[in-house]
Amino acid sequence: MTRLAALLLTALSLVAAPSVREHLETLQQRFDVVFVYDADLDFSGPGPAVLPDRDLDGCLRSLFDGGDIEWTFRGRYVILRRRTRTPEDSLAHRFDAILAAALIRSERPVREEHGALELHPADFGTTPVLLGVQDVLKRLVLEPGIQATTEGGTGLVVRGGDPGGNLVLLDGTPLYYPSHCFGYLSIFDPDLVRSVQVYKGHFPARYYGRASSVIDVENRDGAGDRLHGQVGIGLVTDKLLLEGPLGTRTTVLVNGRIVQTALVKGLLKAAEADADYFFHDLYARITHRFSPQDRVFAAVYQGRDRMDLHPDSDGETDVELFESWGTTTATAGWDHTVSPSLDLRATLSWNHFLVREDLFESDIRDLRAAGDLVFHPDGRHRIRAGGGCSSHGFAPKTVQRRTSMVYDVSLYVEDQFCSGPWTLSAGLHGNLFITAGRVWSCPQPRLSGRYATGPWRFHAAAGRMVQHLHALASSSSFSMPTDLWVPVSRNLAPMTSDQVSLGAAWEGPFTVSAEIWHKDMRHVLEYRDNRLAHIYTGYWENNVAVGTGRARGLEVAVARPAGKTTGQLSYTLSHSKRRFDDIDGGRWFPYAHDRRHHFVVTVAHRFTSSLEVSALWTYLSGGYMSVPERYTFVLKPGGGFESLPAYAGRNNFHLPPSHRLDVGAVFRKHVRRGEHRWEVGIYNAYAARNPNAAMVDTDGRISVTYFTSLSLLPALGWSFRF
Repeated sequence: MTRLAALLLTALSLVAAPSVREHLETLQQRFDVVFVYDADLDFSGPGPAVLPDRDLDGCLRSLFDGGDIEWTFRGRYVILRRRTRTPEDSLAHRFDAILAAALIRSERPVREEHGALELHPADFGTTPVLLGVQDVLKRLVLEPGIQATTEGGTGLVVRGGDPGGNLVLLDGTPLYYPSHCFGYLSIFDPDLVRSVQVYKGHFPARYYGRASSVIDVENRDGAGDRLHGQVGIGLVTDKLLLEGPLGTRTTVLVNGRIVQTALVKGLLKAAEADADYFFHDLYARITHRFSPQDRVFAAVYQGRDRMDLHPDSDGETDVELFESWGTTTATAGWDHTVSPSLDLRATLSWNHFLVREDLFESDIRDLRAAGDLVFHPDGRHRIRAGGGCSSHGFAPKTVQRRTSMVYDVSLYVEDQFCSGPWTLSAGLHGNLFITAGRVWSCPQPRLSGRYATGPWRFHAAAGRMVQHLHALASSSSFSMPTDLWVPVSRNLAPMTSDQVSLGAAWEGPFTVSAEIWHKDMRHVLEYRDNRLAHIYTGYWENNVAVGTGRARGLEVAVARPAGKTTGQLSYTLSHSKRRFDDIDGGRWFPYAHDRRHHFVVTVAHRFTSSLEVSALWTYLSGGYMSVPERYTFVLKPGGGFESLPAYAGRNNFHLPPSHRLDVGAVFRKHVRRGEHRWEVGIYNAYAARNPNAAMVDTDGRISVTYFTSLSLLPALGWSFRF
């Protein structure tokens, strides 16, 4: 890797520094905007060696800060002008008049959708994280209402829902297990991300298929000006990113990551584990613009984890246990602008998720075709409509493979209406899910509204979400690749989630927000006592109970988003419980991931353009687990005795809370051909003994033993961007 980096640096030393105009072309590709400026503005001069990975406004500041160029946003258009112009003579003034007559994109509503949290590459830059690897999914647990299933992991619980209830999309393709390293690292590389849209309450009508949240990750196109790239070496992963143009209308982006094998081998050896572990992922994207109105893209992702265990129990035999899992996706899309008020998109996607271990196999293949349109009849409405059809092939296997095919057809329409201080959004999603011997019809109405006055915003929302696939967890603590995904059947109905929310926010030097919400869930699944669904794959319906769930909460956040010192304090108070007729006599019991209090404090300070330090402190109440009071011996029909646990109730034991402090620093050094970046830090700086896992110990007496693995870990990484 070091030799490869040296060769790249040598080759790049022959490349001239890009001009300001070339940087503007890059920003047009990255953020999908159009720059408008007078012909007398000269952008042919040299620009900085590299643009920072931040939002569009931050990139423009790095280009023009201290000069006489200022900018104004008008929807998708960015107007560049000299500061010396009078308002009447300014390009922005004349541009507004032209657009008002033409009714094109600048007239379109640009208000964000209710309940949406939007993240960009700059939001992943400095927060201290586990072993120094910036991660999209781990960044989300800093937001109120979102919790990790286990410390340091990427499995998410959103507002009392199941981890399998999160609709995670990569370029519009749903994923089943978007993680590496048994859930400690997601497949999303922040250096590739264009934007992340997160909906934890109200869903727009165009989303369907899950009942808890939406995490929509869209990767960016490659740079269109010249060759760019990044080489990175860290404690966990090594990576190589290359992007650039192919001709004048085509761009390519290729990114690869592999696990840092030296560290992994050392950790496995220290744990006295006779095992080998490896993972890789590869992402490639090509984009071609036939014209300003037509754009096509194709993207491929392939990632695979592999672990080999070599137990040697008697010193003579060596039985190898093999486990691997991975995801392969392929997505193709066509964007077409029919007129200034109508845009169309057509997509075709394929997804293959495969898990193999010694006694279990799960093979899922999805194929989906979809079409969407966005219509702006005037400056007050934004109408979306579309639909699609999908096929899902499930082939779980224990002793024998049992393959089933299910299909779904969906249609939706939604309208966002803006009038003065009011913004109203209404939508309806209709879905038909076709399984063996049954067709489930699932109408899903969605409604939200917002009123803005001065610095205040008030919002309310209500909606129904339906989930036609269930993830039967193989672990109560971790989100594992062996979680069994099964579709609804003739006898088991889709899960539904009805949620209402009400909130307010104030925006000034600080932003303050508060929101209350309530969620009712029906047709949720839970294992019956002493049952493991993934062992009896062919008869999993006999091993689960169907019940209801209820969750409610309060979320409060105070943030300082701008300035040299930024940060956020958030607090979540939530309660989640479940009830099943076949469990605990139909009594309500706490949900396993019901963690009542969640505090997060983040602070970052930029000393100079080259040095930024940050700190993160978090506190999370403990969840619940089932602990037997005693064991009962029963006589088996064939003779002999079997020990069965006797429980006082489901999830009758409250686990202790977890808390930690993470600190980190980012150093940047600009050189002629690029930027060096060093990240250092400490995870869990005061070595809190947080329980990453718990086991019931029956040796002599029944007790719970906690396991702590993430204590006082260093973070170190280096990258070079050119």
